[in-house]
Amino acid sequence: MGLKVISFSALKFKPELRQKDRDSWRKLYHDEVFKRLDEEIDFGVLAGYMWIVSTKFCNTLKLINLHPALPGGPKGSWQQVVWQLISARSTETGAMMHLVTPDLDEGPPITFFRFSLRTPEFLSLWEETEKKLLKYHLSGLQKLEGEKNKLFQKIREEEVKRELPLIVYTLKYLGEEKIVLGSENLPLDLTEEIENYLKTEGRKS
Repeated sequence: MGLKVISFSALKFKPELRQKDRDSWRKLYHDEVFKRLDEEIDFGVLAGYMWIVSTKFCNTLKLINLHPALPGGPKGSWQQVVWQLISARSTETGAMMHLVTPDLDEGPPITFFRFSLRTPEFLSLWEETEKKLLKYHLSGLQKLEGEKNKLFQKIREEEVKRELPLIVYTLKYLGEEKIVLGSENLPLDLTEEIENYLKTEGRKS
């Protein structure tokens, strides 16, 4: 489609400063990113971008981020979110796209999906994990099995297969102006669209 790709490595940019003064490094790095953006940007998408952006970058551009939890749900990396879900014996989870603000994972949600953690395929895994939690507690379970725990893996599996459709539908609706950033009708629940998409893809395979 003739789209421009710009690559600018954060890892290779002033690594010594990054180790010594992360805030100063972050500001300098994102200032350099700004210099490489040579056209008007409607918004940027941070999906799988595990770095924190500078306050200036965040406040100048409209950035949207994928976070693997429902609005108001657990914060942190996807691993931290899954362990929090298990620890809380949560009955459902999901993911959201939200506006990026200087406060980590606190930006207003734009879109989201949800799914149940109490369907028949989950129940036996909860029973198995509950016994281990009673015996070892969460910290012990993390040391004993870690991410190999079957409930942990199942939650992540169901999450991941819905994340890309969430990103695509969000971008589609932004492009069609069905979603207007900052409007009062947000967040938009895309659960139905995503589940229908998964059923269609399942029939194809």
